[in-house]
Amino acid sequence: MPTITKKLNYTEKTYWQIAPGERARLWDSCLSQNIIRIGYNDIGDLSNVKSEAELREIYIKARGKINNIDFSMLRNFVFNVKAGDHIIANKGKKGIVGIGIVDNDDSIYFDNSFPEYRHYKKVNWIEKYHPIDIPQFNRFGRTINKLDKKDVDHLLGFYLDNNWWLNANPKIWDPRKFPVGTKQIYTAYNERGNKRNKFKYFEMVKPNDIILGYIATPLKEITTIYRATKSLFDSDQGPAIEFEVIEQLPETVSYSELKSIDELQKCEPIINNQGSLFKITSQEYTIIRDFIDEKNPSTPVDLPIYSKKDALEEVFISENKFDKILNTLLKKKNIILQGPPGVGKTFIAKKLAYSLIGYKDDSKVETVQFHQSYSYEDFIQGYRPDSEGNFYIKPGIFYKFCRKAQTDPKSKYFLIIDEINRGNLSKIFGELMMLIEADKRGSEHEVSLTYSDSLSDKFFVPENLYLIGTMNTADRSLALVDYALRRRFAFIDLEPQINSEKFRNFLAHNNISDNLISFIQNKYSVLNERISKDKNLGPGFRIGHSFFCVQSDSNSDEWYKDILNMEIIPLIKEYWFDDKDNVESAINLLFL
Repeated sequence: MPTITKKLNYTEKTYWQIAPGERARLWDSCLSQNIIRIGYNDIGDLSNVKSEAELREIYIKARGKINNIDFSMLRNFVFNVKAGDHIIANKGKKGIVGIGIVDNDDSIYFDNSFPEYRHYKKVNWIEKYHPIDIPQFNRFGRTINKLDKKDVDHLLGFYLDNNWWLNANPKIWDPRKFPVGTKQIYTAYNERGNKRNKFKYFEMVKPNDIILGYIATPLKEITTIYRATKSLFDSDQGPAIEFEVIEQLPETVSYSELKSIDELQKCEPIINNQGSLFKITSQEYTIIRDFIDEKNPSTPVDLPIYSKKDALEEVFISENKFDKILNTLLKKKNIILQGPPGVGKTFIAKKLAYSLIGYKDDSKVETVQFHQSYSYEDFIQGYRPDSEGNFYIKPGIFYKFCRKAQTDPKSKYFLIIDEINRGNLSKIFGELMMLIEADKRGSEHEVSLTYSDSLSDKFFVPENLYLIGTMNTADRSLALVDYALRRRFAFIDLEPQINSEKFRNFLAHNNISDNLISFIQNKYSVLNERISKDKNLGPGFRIGHSFFCVQSDSNSDEWYKDILNMEIIPLIKEYWFDDKDNVESAINLLFL
């Protein structure tokens, strides 16, 4: 990011609005090279054009006739954008991404190595902004515009030092609980009737200012973004400012993260966070906003698209089976994939999630593994000590993931619970046993949690959150799944796919010889049949195909022997730990 080299004088200057590509897609390139680009590649190299008449002749030769509006924009860029002029780089109709000053060398250059927008001028970018929606401003419809003083005043009024940081005590007011569009007020006087610290800041807030909503101890996180809707006014509760929620951050930003950023060492709330309302500069806001955006990317255009077709190419089950699982998950919202070891339960769980999201978006998929010591406090919330020995309520993974999904109701979120039957499920889910039911989702069914500070502190499981559990049917150390939880999940059996054509094709694609593939399919079919008929084992103990879904770094035979000796034989010895004859017979069957 460029450094502000001098204070801008926003009066008595010539201002040009220039779009660095559609929706500012070339902004990063322009910023890093200190230039501003425009198109007109088909017109050819204009770096040596000397007059408007010459430019008109070249334009007509290239395009056949004059488009007056289009030609005037090109003429302005070539001849009228002068040294010392201010360039406002915009992103569509949304707002500004940067401000710069045209270099003393205001010549037009032609970059033949660049695939598009080859014409450019040198610009010293001195301020960078996060674009915000600007009401009642419609001058960003063209590639280039000359802006008058009224335009500039209206435009820059949304950016210049109009950014704030507002602290919230979570025991009194929790910003995370208010959906986007909700309006709130914050009084300029405290509960004792005294002016709040830095009362002048409350007097300076004006409509459309951006406010960062920060939850103080114990969380110490920025969770919410507001836009001011009213300056200081007399409310029923006394003088107050009004603002509305414009974003709830799925991934919050901690105080410690911001404190580690060198450019924020002089930021007011970072220096001393005692108080309520703090002023932050436009540059500080941009740094914080960029950090927020890194943690909360919108669905990136470069995220791999992932469809059911992609999933079917990776999993070894039929399309009909896959469709049934998807439909059950969408309807029931909670499923458990159960089966013998090695049938790809967790693998399939992720593919189900990706195919319903439409992208390989890991920000919307969370995985947790249950175990015998896992508790409600780990999963939902509980008291935990901080670095100073004080105890505070720390949200668990399910609580945080639900809050994340609540802030993004248009997207689907998936929590994969690996080895779900290893935990004490009634203890882990607690009062949320009811809320995970498909017809008990949403804010109308919210309840107070065990560690809620007050009756008004409510929680609900959102409708766009789906649970996928996995359960190994061969784990005999576990008790049966709680019946109360069992009826809240749909149980789906996954079978070994040793004999499937997809499995055979996978091995062949990984350079496993045809003879070895046939050997594996034949011998493990016999072994699985023997395991199924064993009264002490049964179908839930069969050997799954995923034992063989590893890349071969050596020849086929060595690859197979490694899997046999390090994974299959130890499992067989565990199955028949008190039956030496069965162990020897099974091992002899599997040797090449």
